[in-house]
Amino acid sequence: MLSYSLVAYCPWEGERLSIIGTEGHVEYFGRGKGHIIAGQSDNKLAIEQHQGERRISLQRMFEEPREIEVPEGMGAHGGGDTRLLDRIFLPDHDADPLSRDAGYIDGATSVLTGVAANQSIASGLPIELDSLWPSSGVRQA
Repeated sequence: MLSYSLVAYCPWEGERLSIIGTEGHVEYFGRGKGHIIAGQSDNKLAIEQHQGERRISLQRMFEEPREIEVPEGMGAHGGGDTRLLDRIFLPDHDADPLSRDAGYIDGATSVLTGVAANQSIASGLPIELDSLWPSSGVRQA
């Protein structure tokens, strides 16, 4: 079973991932910076928003839970931006060994998800993502 939810208007950015399987449970929690509130000091804001909090917890069946160190990447998005730019612009960089590269359909779907969220907020109704695709058949590619 998979459950996914996206909160587009939240006071802080982050994610929570939990996987429960036959050998145990692993959970990742990441919390990035929040949105700046006018009139607060930087120190108070940092304390309230827990900037940079990340943790992985692993509990194998019938064992005590333990924390796993989360490696710190250099640069924006935990080092992901640098790695992505290297993959795009360095000619001798490896191809996509794990087939994770997003294509133009993935990008369009991401944008349309935001469009659907805004339309849903404005109308109070659910929006079918398929209804937002142009009729030119671009999604067939």
